[in-house]
Amino acid sequence: SVPEAAKELYFLQRRSLMQSILLLCQCRLQGGNGELPFVELTDELLRNDLLINLVALIRKLSENISQLVERQKSSGASVNNQNSKTGTNTMLEVWMHHMQRERQIAAESIFYLTYSAQCTEQEVVALVDLVQEVTNSTHLPNLDPFKDVPEPYHSGPEPQPWTGPFTQALPALQEKNTWEWERELVQETTKKGDGGILPTVSILVLAVVCALDTRQILIDRNTHLPNNFGRGNALFQNPDNTIRGSLHDRFKSCDSNWNRKDIWGILSAAYALGLRPIKAVVTSPRAQPVVDGVKRTWKACLAAPCENKSFTCLRLTLLPSIRRHKTMLDERCELYEFCLSVLSEFMALYLDVLCASDAVPLSRAKWADTENETLQFKREEQERERSFYMSYGGGTYTAKEAIPSGVNLLERPDCVDDVIALATALCSRGPTYAASFWSRDGDKMVPSRALKKLEFLQEKDSSLIPTHLSFLAALATAEPSVVFDILNKESSGNDKVMMNWTTIFTTIRWYVHKMSDAYAGEVKPMQKESPATSVSTSYYYKDEDDLDTDISRSNNKQVDVSRSSRLKELDETNTAIVLSHLGVITKVADNYGAGRATLVSMQLSIGDSAVADEDDSILLVLFSLAIAPLTPYVRGAVLATIASLLSIEGNLEEKEKKMIESKARRGWDLLELIQAVPVLLLDQYQRTQQGLKNPMMVFPPSSISVTNNGATKSWLPADPKYGIIFEMEHVESRLGFYPSTEGLLQLLLSLVRACGCPHILGQEEHGKPGRFRPGCTPYIEYIVNFVLPRALGSHRVADKLPFKTGVDSARLVARALAVLEAVLIRYTIPSKAGMKLQENLDAATSLLKMREVATKLITSPSKDDIASFELDFRSKQTSSISENANASVSLPRIKSPGYYILTDILAASNSELLRVISHLLTLDGGSEGINTIYGSADLQYRVTWARFGDTMPSVFSAKHKQESSHSITRQSLLARFLPPIDVAIGNKDSLDPIYWRANGILTSLRILGAAAIREQDFIKAVSGVATVVPALQFKAKVNVVQKKEIHLVRIRNAISGTVSPEIKCLSSIAQYLTSICSDESEDTEISGAALGLLVYSFAAFNSDACLSALDAQSIHGELQFTRAVAERLTIACQKTSSKFNAEIVRTILILLQSELSNILLGFPHKSVDGLRTDGILPSPHLSKQNECLSVLVDCLSDDNFLINPGSSGIAVKVFELIVCLSSTNDASLMGRVRADHLSNRLNSIDFWNNTAFKFLAYRSSNQTSLLEAAISAKKDTKGSENLIHGAAWFLEGLADHFMKNIQVTNQNSLSQQNQILLGNLLDKEYHLLCNAIDCLSKCNEASQLNFPTSLLPLQQTFESCMYSMDDSHHLSGYMLVNKEDLRKKIMHFNTDESPNEVYEKSMEWVEEWNRCTRWDYANLHFSRSVINLIEASLEFSSWSLQSGAPNLLHNSDELSIAREHNLLILLDKILDILVEQDQINTTPSQLSKPLSTTLSTEVLMMVERLLSESRDRTSLPHFIPRIGMAAVFSLNSSGINPLTIDDEERSIVLGSALCQCLKAENIENEEVVKNIISKVAAAFGPLSCRQVKVDANSDIEQRRFRASLASQSILSSLARSTDRAGSGVPNPIVFALATTPCASSTSKNILQALLDTIPTLDINNYPFLETLSSCEGGANLILKMGILK
Repeated sequence: SVPEAAKELYFLQRRSLMQSILLLCQCRLQGGNGELPFVELTDELLRNDLLINLVALIRKLSENISQLVERQKSSGASVNNQNSKTGTNTMLEVWMHHMQRERQIAAESIFYLTYSAQCTEQEVVALVDLVQEVTNSTHLPNLDPFKDVPEPYHSGPEPQPWTGPFTQALPALQEKNTWEWERELVQETTKKGDGGILPTVSILVLAVVCALDTRQILIDRNTHLPNNFGRGNALFQNPDNTIRGSLHDRFKSCDSNWNRKDIWGILSAAYALGLRPIKAVVTSPRAQPVVDGVKRTWKACLAAPCENKSFTCLRLTLLPSIRRHKTMLDERCELYEFCLSVLSEFMALYLDVLCASDAVPLSRAKWADTENETLQFKREEQERERSFYMSYGGGTYTAKEAIPSGVNLLERPDCVDDVIALATALCSRGPTYAASFWSRDGDKMVPSRALKKLEFLQEKDSSLIPTHLSFLAALATAEPSVVFDILNKESSGNDKVMMNWTTIFTTIRWYVHKMSDAYAGEVKPMQKESPATSVSTSYYYKDEDDLDTDISRSNNKQVDVSRSSRLKELDETNTAIVLSHLGVITKVADNYGAGRATLVSMQLSIGDSAVADEDDSILLVLFSLAIAPLTPYVRGAVLATIASLLSIEGNLEEKEKKMIESKARRGWDLLELIQAVPVLLLDQYQRTQQGLKNPMMVFPPSSISVTNNGATKSWLPADPKYGIIFEMEHVESRLGFYPSTEGLLQLLLSLVRACGCPHILGQEEHGKPGRFRPGCTPYIEYIVNFVLPRALGSHRVADKLPFKTGVDSARLVARALAVLEAVLIRYTIPSKAGMKLQENLDAATSLLKMREVATKLITSPSKDDIASFELDFRSKQTSSISENANASVSLPRIKSPGYYILTDILAASNSELLRVISHLLTLDGGSEGINTIYGSADLQYRVTWARFGDTMPSVFSAKHKQESSHSITRQSLLARFLPPIDVAIGNKDSLDPIYWRANGILTSLRILGAAAIREQDFIKAVSGVATVVPALQFKAKVNVVQKKEIHLVRIRNAISGTVSPEIKCLSSIAQYLTSICSDESEDTEISGAALGLLVYSFAAFNSDACLSALDAQSIHGELQFTRAVAERLTIACQKTSSKFNAEIVRTILILLQSELSNILLGFPHKSVDGLRTDGILPSPHLSKQNECLSVLVDCLSDDNFLINPGSSGIAVKVFELIVCLSSTNDASLMGRVRADHLSNRLNSIDFWNNTAFKFLAYRSSNQTSLLEAAISAKKDTKGSENLIHGAAWFLEGLADHFMKNIQVTNQNSLSQQNQILLGNLLDKEYHLLCNAIDCLSKCNEASQLNFPTSLLPLQQTFESCMYSMDDSHHLSGYMLVNKEDLRKKIMHFNTDESPNEVYEKSMEWVEEWNRCTRWDYANLHFSRSVINLIEASLEFSSWSLQSGAPNLLHNSDELSIAREHNLLILLDKILDILVEQDQINTTPSQLSKPLSTTLSTEVLMMVERLLSESRDRTSLPHFIPRIGMAAVFSLNSSGINPLTIDDEERSIVLGSALCQCLKAENIENEEVVKNIISKVAAAFGPLSCRQVKVDANSDIEQRRFRASLASQSILSSLARSTDRAGSGVPNPIVFALATTPCASSTSKNILQALLDTIPTLDINNYPFLETLSSCEGGANLILKMGILK
């Protein structure tokens, strides 16, 4: 839409300035990390009144927004009657949104500035005044829960006109569901007034707190360094230790102009903390008089937040309104984290000061008692007055004032409960924030002054017990071991009851007892004075049958509502007590493994002196509490606590882990016992009613009564005997959230992870009746066939259950899927059970190409698991059962949960789980809806409730609007003072919708991945057809038992839509490659899991099938997929330090070489219309930002990407990809088109020239190239060989680039760009090729690494652990040592030393061996690439000269001369590497032998090229000595490096080059060869006289024979070249052979050894002897040697 695009661009331009300022302020916080320029820049802006101007901007924007709000209200119908619906009203909303966003950005900028910069008094005063003005506006006051709420009823029918003598009665109005009404409340409140003012005010308040902070390091704007006081605030550092000025005036007393005194109280507390270091504050009363009443002001400001309910405002209003989720500007700073950090440090200091000054406020209970005493005193006083008046005054008595009947809770100030509640809320957000509330004793964390004070107070005031325990639970997020130790103390033995673990569990047991008796009335809180040990505990410790009897008394089959109404129920106080006890158990168990093992193994004593009974365990107490009449909220907390105690996550010793596993098996038995999931009722093979004796859940009156509020289409009747299913369908659904169901899912997850799924669960034992078909599968069927379809509405006939918010839905689904994932990951096909974990992991990695993903999808099964899995595939799948003595029936054995899940997923169109996953992946716009829908909805929901303060609206308040003035009615709406749900449930992210939505997506993808890596073996094991008989039925009973014959289908065929379009989701999976959530690690895992599934799916599809599966046949679909891959590639390339991200990049590179490469790289490709755009240009709809090629090229332009150890290996793969794609080897049409297009793209950005300069050109800073810098750091930098590989691939591609231009007959291919590139490679100014050759000499030193003598007994062990390196570079022979295999073998090797000592020595040598091997491997690759480039550039230069193409740099003569000069320079460089020569000596260079061979071959080729093309050969004699010495050095042997056939062949190559030089014309041979020819003859002589069998079958012998013949040929050529007939001087070759001893016999020379071969009839030597005899003096020498003999 052009208008929409224009509007977006318009506002984007207007926002750019403020976004730039915000980014600068964020970068300023990194100033300590080498980014000082940002500090200096922002300091300059501060000196120019940036902060003052931002304050003025916020004030102006707020005024403009207020005007828009008024205009929007007054426009009304006149605006709505415009010509279109997109008239003025829409633009008003757009402008308002823009201004609110600008204001929020300005506030965040101020916050970042005050966090790090020293503010002036003027700036702080301006901030305080701004907060006052903004909060005094008409849009910030707390909303009224009676008036500012929607109607509680659905709109009824219009009243009919009167038609008779009697009026018609209107039908009763239908009341809205709670969740429905709350959703409407959020929508109306969001549109009401200035909805964005509250987040702005929250940030501004915290900005003032930062500006007044005295413990932060604040930067001075003039010096750009910490202020003169270091860690302190200059505002409070006056020389006379007093405070004066306008800032102090703002806080002397509460100005009546503040409408929101609670916000003023927060600022006052910050000012009080700032005043604390002032001398006048701490001066004793007898000292000099306090100046200006500083101490009085300090005390008033310290007490102000409690008096004005500021902490309640912070907890319920300001804190929830702070944005949690990242935006594009939050790459450097996370606002939410900064705000929480500031608040936690502020509150920790305030609590410390409050306790130190003994100014801790009363508790709520003490305050209420005090107020009641006051009221009672007033009543008595009034009664005395009335009596006195009646007795003496007479007449009617009129009271002076009306005394209320009760305490007005609305007037209650913040008590110690409220202060600690805010601290608890902050601590529960994460360990970083909880750490602020601990004190430090050296390196150890100890209880803070506030915690000690609270512990002291709760011993005297029992109402503070929940507050104390909730605070401990929150503190356990940072230091769980310390909290465990605090509560692990023994009782002192006196009458004082100490708070410890025994007390906590005893209190819970007391509640279980009180909740088990069916009597009317509420439970009274347990008093500390009455010891719990005196309470009878026979209800649970005698026998499980007794437990059944006691609980079943209050749980009849047909629930009587009148009887249920008499069941007791926890009130608010008791609920807080229970939740706080559960919360501290949960937090410690979640975060401290050793503590968890101790807690779960605790046994409670019976009576005062009895010993703990075996069954008197914590688990039995908690399971008993789980079926008591509790609200869903509390029951969910109980189940979550059990789940935490049975978890095996975290650091656990093996002994502790085994113990928890045994407890988990007991947990399965107890879960089966309490029938939370009514397996016995829903079982398809039920026992008779006499067999159903298990206890069942009891529900409180509030749960029973809520079932009558509204009606939903349910699967089962509203009967409490259905346990947690009844609670989910008929209780929780009315509330809109499902804590009880979530708690059960958490418990199932812990049980599965701890001990798997016992296949004997529920079987008959010890005379107790059990299920006919035991096993855990019913609980999995409960999730697959009930919870997920009901939560998502994915079933064909299922209605989706209602949810209060998006987070409630996302969290429930994520928890359900997590259980299925845990079951499937633990499942192993019996045929694979005997394999090692590493082997299974390798197989999974080969399928998904993502090892980091595969690692999370495979685990080692236990022996019990394997035995259970084997039962699934036995031919006899029946079990014989008998209901009575006269009848016996055979039933199909129940399958294991893993078998059931795999079968369901592979059932394709009949798969319930696959339908759920497909629905979930595409829900709410897929990946695009996570932030936009879930994030914005979460913020709107939190801000809505925050605007009501501590009086929470409800349907009740909406129905009683006429009673809004009644104090008692309004008091009933006060927020419930319960521990936060994240403390009770135990997850800090329980209220984060983006986290849970992303978690559900990740789990879904993992389930598909786990099924994919098991499908082949599973389908093979069942022969393609699986038979399943479900255990449960969740709908109306039928007579015939469901039996499913399922034909299995592979995952890729199902999700690609091949089987059914209903479950097609591969295109949605592809979209999850993009960034979707605020948590970086989870975001990476989602993209990795999605990528693994894509690679797995595409492995079996051709290009057309891939496009069809991705819905990419259209331009739009193609762009979506390409953009998703390119965005993920961009993100991963920027963060390759993460192992996961590096693997993602490598996997995407695999995709770029698949059938989809043309699409992803923006190349032309075949579609339904044939070759798009005639195979010449890419699709015009695909911009460079949307395809992967631009991303890769941009990465290669970054030096850090090439050098960084985490990304250098990826850079190698990228260079390799570019070379492969641009290769001329692919002769197909698409291959040629792709290569041409890639060449055009690379040429358009001058890729070859720029990258050549990057690698090889000297940098002005240190006169070294990037390549040289890497070579110099090779010993210190891990992975430095990757840069060598990358350069090698680039040079290969550059060589191929030149050769491709030669093959093109069009002379225009010699473009100006190629001419410049060739000139940079060969000309004098840069001569990049010479720089490359210099790098060869520096990086190719031969590695001399000998095997240590102390490890010689292990040499064969080392050799057995070696493996060949990846041969992608077409190089072989390089072996690495597998360290893991070596470790395993060393540990079982018998030596005098300990295995650990041997292992340490071995690892040192292995590390060095592998490093040297990788380095040599890279150097050989680089050397071959350099040689290839030399040949290609010379060939291209020759071709350009012969073709007569116009050259912009030289004319034809100049080009020929320059080319010859370049050849000589290159040859000289290569010879300098082969031979090190100074003015006196010539020595061999220390090169690796493969490199020496490569360079020797290049010497021969360049000599031949010079001889064929050069006009002037006068320079050749300069090279002859070095060529000859190089040949001689190749044949030198030693004990360490014996002569090999490779050395001989290399010398032959150099000898041939020497012969070519000596054959050239116009060379004065006598002078050139005088010092070298005898050495060459002496070196080659032993080869020439060696006897080798001609008919040898060995390849080595054949090569030795050819080397001997070649050496004779070389010596013959040299002899002819140096022979001077008639001169009388013996030929130097013949003379050298006659004077050089033979290697086989020192008494003979080489010539004699040759003559000795004549009797053997070795005809191969005859031509050589004939040549020698024809030389000057040769015949005489041969005769003297006795040839005639």
